[in-house]
Amino acid sequence: MEEIKIALLASVPLEHLRASVDVVKHQKMVAFGSDAWETLAQLDALLKGNPTDAFIYASMGIGIGNVVSWHAKYLRRRDAVNQMHPGGMRYRPPTTENEKWTSYWEVSELRELPKSDWIPLNHFSGYGKRYGSGKRLSLMAH
Repeated sequence: MEEIKIALLASVPLEHLRASVDVVKHQKMVAFGSDAWETLAQLDALLKGNPTDAFIYASMGIGIGNVVSWHAKYLRRRDAVNQMHPGGMRYRPPTTENEKWTSYWEVSELRELPKSDWIPLNHFSGYGKRYGSGKRLSLMAH
């Protein structure tokens, strides 16, 4: 029987992804905000402290479509402190300065994929849920 690997599939605005490249370069990781804390808590429980793939599709960008065009290593979820990341803006893209969330998900090794490596969203299988549930974050089997 083939082992199923769990990954995170997430939507992040393109401007935040582009602004995150420098954050990762200097801080070795970046944190994105989410109100889908239950999904992130489920992922953390399944991973038991191990990292996994984060497949990211850019939202609010022109000409991107429904494809994964960014990849990172998911590290962990962090609960917000007064709706902010516990590290303040140190690990956040500067384009997110006014955003407030219930939780944050941290990634390392964030990179934009070459166009030849883009992955259509329909190549992923949902883990426990059907894709298209309206959530910005989904657990995926790959």
